[in-house]
Amino acid sequence: MRWLCRESSPRHRSQTTTSSFPPPLAVALIGVVLSLSLALLWLLIRIYTQLQLVADQRLAIIEGITDGILIVDEQGTIQLINQVARRLMNLGRHAPDPKLLRDVPLQHLVPPPTQPHAPVVVRVGGATIELPSAHHYPSPNLYRLGQSMVRLSIVPMNRSPRTGSTYIFLLQDMSAEVAVERARTNFIGTISHELKTPLMVISGNAELLLRGLVGQLDQEQVRCVETIHHQALGMADLLHNIITVAHLDAGTATSELTTVDLAHVITEAGRRVESQMIARGLSLQIEIPSTLRPVRANPDDLRQVISQLLDNARRYTRVGSVRVRARERGDHVRVEVIDTGPGIAPEMREQIFQRFIRGDAIGEGISSAERGIGLGLAICRQLIERQGGTIGVESVPGEGSTFYFTLRADSTC
Repeated sequence: MRWLCRESSPRHRSQTTTSSFPPPLAVALIGVVLSLSLALLWLLIRIYTQLQLVADQRLAIIEGITDGILIVDEQGTIQLINQVARRLMNLGRHAPDPKLLRDVPLQHLVPPPTQPHAPVVVRVGGATIELPSAHHYPSPNLYRLGQSMVRLSIVPMNRSPRTGSTYIFLLQDMSAEVAVERARTNFIGTISHELKTPLMVISGNAELLLRGLVGQLDQEQVRCVETIHHQALGMADLLHNIITVAHLDAGTATSELTTVDLAHVITEAGRRVESQMIARGLSLQIEIPSTLRPVRANPDDLRQVISQLLDNARRYTRVGSVRVRARERGDHVRVEVIDTGPGIAPEMREQIFQRFIRGDAIGEGISSAERGIGLGLAICRQLIERQGGTIGVESVPGEGSTFYFTLRADSTC
């Protein structure tokens, strides 16, 4: 008996304790785990199906939009493109989608001025598109895309820590609207040209009469002819502004930049209006340092801007003087036209650079005929900004105004 106890008790205990759970309990636990796994799998499939449904709905919405859509990351990689955008790019049914933004043949009609502090810069079809930050929404711009004219809007999406910023490029087909607008502006330009010719004949003959080349005139006749001459010149200037606006709107105006001597252009423009200022009792002063560097500009556009600013100063200044001053500021040159007129109210300082905005003739002490129709300063802004410059006004009501513009100095000089 003692022998049997020694031989069996330890081994018996080790052989009978191979499992800590009875077999039925283990089977039940496996069943519960399997049931939970199947339930989790079913839940995942349901979530995936719902997500796929949402994705399909969003894709259907994107495809149903009548504008072209590109979704682009900040590296310029196209993540999604809809069928309208493919049609605007003249892509065939089996043609592959463009992979990068630079592969989209967008051509800016008027290249925007450089902004060196833009967060992301992408090259597109030879033009620079600056992707905005999350707090900046750019104004829509007009581009050529294949045979179409499109208006481009860039809208930033939420930034992801993993993928970075994503942008929606919205391409609105403006071909029909642009065609109508160009027809309208071409018509206006043609009519303006046709009217300009007889006006020049009228003003030229009036000037001959005033010089006495066709006989002497009495004082009453001189006053009548001076009125004819003055009104003809004013109408010619107005038509010139209308023609300029027509060219700017039609996209046919060019602004090729060259090296321009500011002193020469300012002196030439001042010589044209000096006699009119003297007749009004005003003095014209030009202050240009001999060491002033040339600027990068279009000579014709620059001449028109300076002439317009001088003419505005003449119109709105009744007594005193008009000064033109130029000085360097870093890598730019600032030109100022300073008058002693009535000044401009703070709420009007930005509005006067918009088309057809004019001040109150009574408050300004100026006739309606002298004010024009409100195109001059709007044209100046467009011409200066096309050359990469800025324009603005500083004014104190009752003390005069300073209209200024800046252009980049020529670094090669």
